Amino acid sequence: MKNPKFLPIEFSPQKGKFTNLQLVPAAAQLLYTNRFTLFDAFFQISETNKIEKTIELIEHTAPAFWAITDPQTGALAGIAYLYDWIGDGETCFSAKVSTCFARKYWGKFAKRAGKLFFRYVFAKYRPHRVCAEVYEHNAYPKSLLAALGFVYEYTRPNATLSNLGATSVLGYAINNPKCIPNPHKSAKSQ
Repeated sequence: MKNPKFLPIEFSPQKGKFTNLQLVPAAAQLLYTNRFTLFDAFFQISETNKIEKTIELIEHTAPAFWAITDPQTGALAGIAYLYDWIGDGETCFSAKVSTCFARKYWGKFAKRAGKLFFRYVFAKYRPHRVCAEVYEHNAYPKSLLAALGFVYEYTRPNATLSNLGATSVLGYAINNPKCIPNPHKSAKSQ
């Protein structure tokens, strides 16, 4: 299997243009199709505003939004983006990740893409950890996260509102293998 390709989708205000703009409509359709498992009721994405909302998301997460393409066809297989960075500008302690794959690419393709993506994220940004939050009713990402080495950490009962009503959010995390697993000093070392 050839490796998935990761193409950044970014907007440069200085240049007034997008990188990989041609992928925005497909990314918008993917986000719209999966809106009930990705977004709470407060991110109001619709058939008529999906391009605008996708551009807002890209701008909000810049420079950390990628299209994941099928290496054989060039078709959009999925997207990945990082957000909620915690750090001081020089050191990144953590970031949250969100991904979405077209159903056709679930399974081996998504798992391979995830392994490559997190290898890249840990090498480039060097966070101590990457976190993910998943709606309790969304089974596929939970199994994918587990296959990638993420560990379940918490449940926030009825944390938000989705199309199903009050929805619990489950938190997962993976530590950077090159960082100390627990950055806090233990009680014995103090």
